[in-house]
Amino acid sequence: MFAVAGAGHGEPAAPTGYPTAAGDGDPQRLSAPGWPAGRVIESPAMRDRTPGGAAKRLIAGISALPVVVLALALMSGTAAAGGCVAGVHSYGGASARTFCGPASVSLHLGGKSYTLSGGQCARTSQYVSLNIGTIVLGNTSKPKPNYFGLDVGKTPGGGTPAPHDGTYKAFALAFVVGGKDYSSVNASVTLKGGRTRGSFSGKLLAGGSVSGTLNCG
Repeated sequence: MFAVAGAGHGEPAAPTGYPTAAGDGDPQRLSAPGWPAGRVIESPAMRDRTPGGAAKRLIAGISALPVVVLALALMSGTAAAGGCVAGVHSYGGASARTFCGPASVSLHLGGKSYTLSGGQCARTSQYVSLNIGTIVLGNTSKPKPNYFGLDVGKTPGGGTPAPHDGTYKAFALAFVVGGKDYSSVNASVTLKGGRTRGSFSGKLLAGGSVSGTLNCG
């Protein structure tokens, strides 16, 4: 997602590959194509050093990476709308990517409801990628802002084509609300209205479940 040339007219530019180990033997540090040399991506879910559950933490981190990389590929330049400025910027000592646009999502999580708006919905003949808010890469000294990322279909990193309305398994679902990271594997996503809106539900890797609705605006 970051530092990749922006898409021109038509479908968004696809990243050339997906994250690989940074080469220093630390499985928590991953690099992504196009990311500046020496920089690494460390999934929030993988930074938890609490005893036990190592496999779950690893899976949680990997599940969020497709969202991160595809979001980096959707670098269509900066734009301001309603006070929102899209693009890459510094955030509490880390790099971040802010998305702007008409897309929105409503989340139901742990007995609470959240609404995130002002995001980008990219649709190609093979997939739908939704990014709302600001995604932070790396450690930051500030509380993390809200973010929602969902990839459905055959993305550059894999998945099954989602060319029309219907119900599919999400290729990746990761989000941040209240400063806490969440991710889900194989969430169910139903696309409607020419893949401009829909609903989703799934189990969270950290426990519990999430459901909600999405609208590309």
